[in-house]
Amino acid sequence: IDKKLTENSPEWKTMFEEVYSGAYLSTVPFYAILGNHDKDLSMNPATHPEIEYSKKELGSNRWRMPAHFYHSDFGNINGRPLLRVVYLDTNASADEMSVQAKYVREQFINTPVQPIWKIVAGHHTIRSFGKHFKDKSDLKSILLPALQEAKVDIYLSGHDHNQQLIVKDSEPNYIVNGAGGKSLYAQKGKSEDLRFFNEGYGFVRLQANASKLKIDFYNSHATTVSSHELARECMDLNTRCIKEIK
Repeated sequence: IDKKLTENSPEWKTMFEEVYSGAYLSTVPFYAILGNHDKDLSMNPATHPEIEYSKKELGSNRWRMPAHFYHSDFGNINGRPLLRVVYLDTNASADEMSVQAKYVREQFINTPVQPIWKIVAGHHTIRSFGKHFKDKSDLKSILLPALQEAKVDIYLSGHDHNQQLIVKDSEPNYIVNGAGGKSLYAQKGKSEDLRFFNEGYGFVRLQANASKLKIDFYNSHATTVSSHELARECMDLNTRCIKEIK
């Protein structure tokens, strides 16, 4: 977001509303988080053009970002959320990140009803085999312990301009999908933790039910390039139970 923009700027129409206007996307809500190119990154004050556009329900009311960090539930299985996603502002300072780590614990540990699947989304990577493999040490030292304590299933991020799936013992499964545009970033390093890497443009789709969560990586032509599956029963026992679907 350019610093000169406000929630009433015409760019909302030309850069968001008219871009995602197809038969399907025109009805889909967009749950957004702030990235490193967004301006006015401090959580204090809390106002931000992207937050205000959401809070005032402007445009088609598809843009969802009520705060710098928030959560949403999807589905219901016998009174439990099928999926809970916590959205974070990873531009935060160390002190601000501590506040968000507490929020993660509140939503996944200190909650009367546990969701079946737990996902945290943030712009910056925690683990990566791309250009930004050393970035944001606060995420590893402050946020990661909260994700581990809460037994988060997936940490979903962008930032690196590629697609990755990383599986590491006693940590969330890491999905990196920052391949929506700009120049692509090549792979850096090798490890058995890296289950999939694609230096190409594309998107990722997650599908969940009470027993399984499916991860599909697509290229820019909407062709599936890699698919994986998590079994809920297995995840409760062992974090390294993700399986590739061929």
